[in-house]
Amino acid sequence: MKVNELVSTTVRNNEFELKNEVQRAKDKLATLQVGTPEYADALSAYKELTTLETEKEKVKKEVRKTILGGIIGIGGMLLYRKLIDKAAEPFFKEIGKQMLRIVHI
Repeated sequence: MKVNELVSTTVRNNEFELKNEVQRAKDKLATLQVGTPEYADALSAYKELTTLETEKEKVKKEVRKTILGGIIGIGGMLLYRKLIDKAAEPFFKEIGKQMLRIVHI
């Protein structure tokens, strides 16, 4: 496998292609008459494409939430750990240790 093929398959995103296909199916529906078999086929293709588009958006949001949650969780733990190490009063150290126990469960 060549390097440029590897980059193109890794970076490729079907978002733009899917939007174009949805628009193409919508335009085709506008040219057909309601009630014909061609219209029914085009309508089912349009519905399938819009379903794929909504599923793709759901997956995109879930991936974004997962990544953001991981970053916030790790960053928060590191920051909290740093604050516990720097805390001078034993009261705050004890609160921090109890909070860390809650997270580790």
